[in-house]
Amino acid sequence: MIIVAGGRRPPERPDPAATGGDPEMLDEWYDAADLSAAQLWIGLAVYVAVLAVFLVAYITIIRRAGYSGWWILVGAVPLLNVVMFFLFAFREWPVQRQLRSARLVASMANVANRDVRFTWE
Repeated sequence: MIIVAGGRRPPERPDPAATGGDPEMLDEWYDAADLSAAQLWIGLAVYVAVLAVFLVAYITIIRRAGYSGWWILVGAVPLLNVVMFFLFAFREWPVQRQLRSARLVASMANVANRDVRFTWE
């Protein structure tokens, strides 16, 4: 018994003696079997394409957060992927640290360049 994608069986191959030697019956049987294989390959191609799009999106998000894109591989390790998800969610990201330090430097430069005048009354 052969089972293909979707849990359907291909049609039973007709007996040439029962069909009176009609070659069109055999052609229909081969077409039905080829259609199932074609559906399997198309489904696999669509799956790979969608997976590639999501991987690129995830890597872009991780890189924009300031981490290496290689962290995407952690998603393939059970339990570790959940731990890393929470670490990424609740830790300070490298981008946030850089922004905070840049704001601190900018505020120091603003204070240093300010013209301060003291008045005596």
